[in-house]
Amino acid sequence: YAIRNGARILNNSWGGGGYSMALRDAIIASYTANRLFVVAAGNRAGDIDRSPFFPASYGVPNLVTVAALDHEEKLAWFSNWGYEKVHVGAPGVSVRSTLPGAMCDHPPCYGYLSGTSMAAPHVSGIAARMVCQQPELMHLQLKKIIMDTAISNAALEGKIGGGRVSEIDAVYLASTTDPDTG
Repeated sequence: YAIRNGARILNNSWGGGGYSMALRDAIIASYTANRLFVVAAGNRAGDIDRSPFFPASYGVPNLVTVAALDHEEKLAWFSNWGYEKVHVGAPGVSVRSTLPGAMCDHPPCYGYLSGTSMAAPHVSGIAARMVCQQPELMHLQLKKIIMDTAISNAALEGKIGGGRVSEIDAVYLASTTDPDTG
């Protein structure tokens, strides 16, 4: 559906369940269609390099897996990690968000939520801004820029492949990058 309707950035703030060949095939189809597939790392406080969590563990090249970071830019206590499978971290603790109508008396409702499902949209938004700056960038260019501009710190070393996403740096680098024509 997203591919047919031209979505370039696919935010997937969900996870769980076992391996699914159909889901993996759908992610591969997004790769073939030049889409960036952003996923939440999961909230089990585990190493997904050793104990897979899906869809984050499929390992398709256009996947960007996002861990949740706290206000000190450390891995949130609940966030999954994995040096190979988790690419970057983003704010994921006490993030202001919309809430379901059942959680309040008078919608629209807002509150503070925590989870990797709060962190993944942060990265999807950055990727969307990058595409606005340079619409012809390929999905793997977007991923590389996101990872190359991530700011590492000692608290994240060995836990995630990159560091905390840097919106300003990623958007700037995207605006000055020539699209890959190969």
